[in-house]
Amino acid sequence: MRIIAIKPKSSAEKKGLRAGDEIINIGGLPVRDALDYYFYASTIPLDMIVRRGKREFVVSFTTY
Repeated sequence: MRIIAIKPKSSAEKKGLRAGDEIINIGGLPVRDALDYYFYASTIPLDMIVRRGKREFVVSFTTY
């Protein structure tokens, strides 16, 4: 699922996420669409694998 915008000063921005990044996995589960994202991201802590260009990296959230 591709990120189209990041809210300024949000947790996502503070973690380094950018518009255009692609969330490919949350907690070991594939993210195919917004429904997957909202379902998997409803628990904390969570780890997501994000793709930016050819690079993949992990982003962890421990609080909302």
